[in-house]
Amino acid sequence: MIRRGKNILGFTFVNRDTNRLAQDPPVICLQFTDTGGLHNILMDFKTPESSNFRFVLVDTPVFAYERVLNGLQETTDLPLHNILVDPKASNTRSNESSPTLYALAEEVESAIAQLNDDGAVERPRSDPKVHVNTSQLESVLLALTKPIALIQGPPGTGKSFIGARVTKYLLDSRLGILVLSYANHALNQFLEDLMDVSIPEHAIIRIGGTKKKFSDRTSSLLLSDQRGTYRQPRGAFAIIDEMRRQARMAADELHGAFEAYRDACFG
Repeated sequence: MIRRGKNILGFTFVNRDTNRLAQDPPVICLQFTDTGGLHNILMDFKTPESSNFRFVLVDTPVFAYERVLNGLQETTDLPLHNILVDPKASNTRSNESSPTLYALAEEVESAIAQLNDDGAVERPRSDPKVHVNTSQLESVLLALTKPIALIQGPPGTGKSFIGARVTKYLLDSRLGILVLSYANHALNQFLEDLMDVSIPEHAIIRIGGTKKKFSDRTSSLLLSDQRGTYRQPRGAFAIIDEMRRQARMAADELHGAFEAYRDACFG
């Protein structure tokens, strides 16, 4: 937050710009959480006491979750509420609408019954054998048959392995998959796991992050690097041109307003 004396003028968060941080001296970019705080700062900058501003770091993740919290406040329906509130009451198999996925789930159930003593089992829809245990196969079956599946376990128990297999099975059943991760390195690792189970690169699009946050194998998955067959409809270019025109007008208006503010004097 930014304060002058005991007065809090506004709340901000650091907009990390590595290029500006690398300057000498470093330039720190602050983004305000609302227009009220920005107005307070701009007005107080024109006062004799403006040099007494202080930026105080508040160690809280509230602002990082602000959009999520606002979205929850506006939510009127809880998705999957019947499953989240009373999961035992819902026995519907989520794969009943997909014959391919339903047949695959039947294969997994059969594999559980035929598991060898050494833990080797014929992987459904694949030639080589893999060593799995009953718990791992049950996790695959859970993910293929339930609308919500939580697979957890200590490191080294095969969570990523199972996740990659399940994703491959869903993709083979012509279902779209959205993969989310808290960290770039974790997402890169899982995308590499997907490529290791023969999911082609052209079937994967990575959104978010920059080239520096990619691994060597996932750098080609960036959305801007994809060379698909999609073509913009005829009217899309007109919409893009209009948005660019509006953006230029807004930039000119903002520049003019800043020049007027810089030259203004407040008594």
